[in-house]
Amino acid sequence: MAQRFSAQNWLQILILWLAGKTFTGDSRLNLLRSVKEVFGGEHLRMRFVPFVLFVSLLLLLSCQLPFSAAQPFSEDEMATRIAQALTSMPAQGSPSLQEPTLDFVFPTAGNLPDLQPTASQTPVVATPAPSETPLVIVVTPTFEPATATPTEAEMPVLPTSYLLPTLTPVPDFFLPTITPPPGDPRDTFGPPTAADPMDTPNDWFWPVGPDQFTDASFTGAYMRLTGLTSKSGWRMPGIRPGDNYYAEIIARPEKCSGRDNFGIIFRVPDSKLPAQGYLFSISCDGAYKLWMWDGLSGKEGTAKLLIGWRNSDTIRKGSEQPNRIGVQAIDNTFTFYINGYLVDTYIDKTFTTGGFGVFVDAVDTDKLTIDIDEVVYWKK
Repeated sequence: MAQRFSAQNWLQILILWLAGKTFTGDSRLNLLRSVKEVFGGEHLRMRFVPFVLFVSLLLLLSCQLPFSAAQPFSEDEMATRIAQALTSMPAQGSPSLQEPTLDFVFPTAGNLPDLQPTASQTPVVATPAPSETPLVIVVTPTFEPATATPTEAEMPVLPTSYLLPTLTPVPDFFLPTITPPPGDPRDTFGPPTAADPMDTPNDWFWPVGPDQFTDASFTGAYMRLTGLTSKSGWRMPGIRPGDNYYAEIIARPEKCSGRDNFGIIFRVPDSKLPAQGYLFSISCDGAYKLWMWDGLSGKEGTAKLLIGWRNSDTIRKGSEQPNRIGVQAIDNTFTFYINGYLVDTYIDKTFTTGGFGVFVDAVDTDKLTIDIDEVVYWKK
């Protein structure tokens, strides 16, 4: 069976042939013997003709390639080098390429290079090995205020004109503890819609200072309302409770006598110009009354008595006696309470809308003053 030539064998023959073209005489015979020993003469003769044709083609193409100007080997030296190359060639069937062997050397603690940091590098600080007893450092943060509190000697002294007057606390003399009567609106109506403790005028925007008929001020515990004339005078808050409501005040006269009276003005159509409305009041000697005022009627206004003075045991008589006064206005029906007791009812349709306020009427005492501790209302 004929031996098959690999591409490598043909390449070797090509090299010999090209080299042999330059040899003559004994050198060429030596080259042919070397080729015959490696590949066998029979094979060479069998394939000599096609091989010559193939080499001729390569020679024609090689004519276009530039030749090196280096000094060529002599014939004896060339024959010797080719014989050495053929002897070192691998036998037929052996692998033509040898797999490279990768031999990595992993760095250990003993063969690491000694690197010194340059000026642009940051040296690495080694962490010391822990001792047998680890050192535990406990850092307790301390917080100091940004601004130290000044001592009593460092506190600035305000000018006298900027100091507020010292307000003497007023004892809770209003309404001694008593059992409320059945039907007391405070128990039956539930929590109020709004309440003003009357500590300051700012909650309900009460007007303060004197006017033609009254003078109003706040002590920090209650409102003081003083009548400056023998005519009734009132103050309206800056809120609008609606048209149907139950309103109640807790008030006491500082010093009173006879028919000095005070109470609630309600159904005032225009709170900014309170020239109309109903007035329900109690007197220092233990009576109540209801009357209506229309300051826009006639030349000097018109007053109309709806309920004349009626004595009532529900009223605490005399100076510095607190009383709860309540008025309920629903449509054209008005219901009146004193200290939680229902005392009277009246129906009138003259004024059907408007809020409420407080008033004082100094009949027997000059500059009658009442203290108002609380004003509340329930919207209906």
